[in-house]
Amino acid sequence: MHHLFTRTRLITFAASSFSIFLFSIVLAFVILPVIIDNQIDKNIRLERGTEQWHRFKQLPFNVSLNVTLFAVDNVEAVMKHGAKPILREQGPYVFDQVLVRKDLSYNDNNSITYDRKIELHFNQTRSGNDVSIDDKITTINPIYVALMQVLKDRSLDLFAPWVDNCINKLFNNSAYILKDYPVRNLMFDGMKICDFNLAECNFGFFPLCSRFAITKTIEEVKDGKEHYMKFSLFNYKQIISDGVYEVNSGMIDISKIGEIEQWNYSNYTSLWDENLMNNTCNQIKGSDGTLFPPHLSEDSSLSIFSTDICRSVSIVYNRTDTYKGIEGYVYKTDPNLFYSSVDDPTKDCYCSLKKGTLDENGQKSCFLDGVIDIYPCLGLPVLVSQPHFLNADKKYLQNLEGLHPDPEKHEIYVLLDKYTGIPLQAHERVQLNIILRPSESFDSSKNFARTILPLVWIDMGLDLPDSGIDLLNSLLYDTLTLVNISKWLFIGISLCLTIFACILLELHLYSK
Repeated sequence: MHHLFTRTRLITFAASSFSIFLFSIVLAFVILPVIIDNQIDKNIRLERGTEQWHRFKQLPFNVSLNVTLFAVDNVEAVMKHGAKPILREQGPYVFDQVLVRKDLSYNDNNSITYDRKIELHFNQTRSGNDVSIDDKITTINPIYVALMQVLKDRSLDLFAPWVDNCINKLFNNSAYILKDYPVRNLMFDGMKICDFNLAECNFGFFPLCSRFAITKTIEEVKDGKEHYMKFSLFNYKQIISDGVYEVNSGMIDISKIGEIEQWNYSNYTSLWDENLMNNTCNQIKGSDGTLFPPHLSEDSSLSIFSTDICRSVSIVYNRTDTYKGIEGYVYKTDPNLFYSSVDDPTKDCYCSLKKGTLDENGQKSCFLDGVIDIYPCLGLPVLVSQPHFLNADKKYLQNLEGLHPDPEKHEIYVLLDKYTGIPLQAHERVQLNIILRPSESFDSSKNFARTILPLVWIDMGLDLPDSGIDLLNSLLYDTLTLVNISKWLFIGISLCLTIFACILLELHLYSK
């Protein structure tokens, strides 16, 4: 025994044990994280033929489109006596939104070009038993109000009598009220707004109807002798492409994966005023909201480009949260999302004084205090805000009843896995509003109330299903769990050996 534990051997044993301990520390906190990060990058980047490539072509789970309409309970009083609108939410109507990327091509610069198509399928189970796509709603006719706005904006009041006659003919002499109107028609099937076979619609209305053909929410229909136009809120999502995207594959720089390099063959839009001070409004930046870079931190700043409002939206770290046992980072929009970014709102490039929507008093306005005019985007006088005018100026709530802004229900946020950047939850929530005001040119509208009236709010949401959690676990967390157990076991064993060697050495020296 004495020969077995010589001083030299004990010192060698202690030094070896300590070296193994130091190596285990370096392995656990330096080498293994690099190996894991490289494996994450390999699994996440968009490389042809990989499982990630196939998931990119079509998401293995659906994004939901939750649509909540606003019924106007006192619509007659609002339109005939200028009463304050009393609003009531109807819905939500939940649709499964299938995102398919078609015609994918790999470019020489390692970017990917594709055409994005959307399919919508009503989900009765998630909508609930008390909601049906065949429901009826009573509200104000949005297209009638839009026509009034367009005529006023373009100084075409001369055509108002023909427009009034045509719309009244199409809506059975109730042009401005949709009473017990089919929800299905309002959302998808469409409401007829221009019938070229009707004498009442031919003369003064024809030029205006032809102009509407360029807007994406209005569809021209030619079927035999039938020739008309129809308006719907969401059918355009299914019948026209969401655009041609060119995005970064992450092959060279994983931190840029999913970033939109071009949309419709350009890295900027031409919709917002380019001549004003902060003309960054036209810049296309960020991802499409389904793909984010890995290795996130609390300092990460991200952007999402939304084709629904034709602009990019920035999101910043808010807090750390957990979803189905997985810890991630919550990123939110700034509360001043739809506010002017410069001291003088008229110098803001989102201010559309030249080609925008007139306010409830018939005056040119920048809005921008929680509301943004997307006339340049849709081609119709529509304003966007957060639902229930969350974070907007309180003046928008003063002329309405039934709205209750709630950050938990109405804010925009994403919860991202901090290792892979995969969205665990994502909710893009916006509200579409129309301007309601009387018009001397339209006999039917002379007593209208003056207000900005919510029409609908939508929540494009993703709550990662169990199949997605299983996928994330197989990609990362099962391996992380095994690595964590192994590294602490290795550190523990090497530390015990080091301590044991030191004790033996101490006993040996003491025995001498």
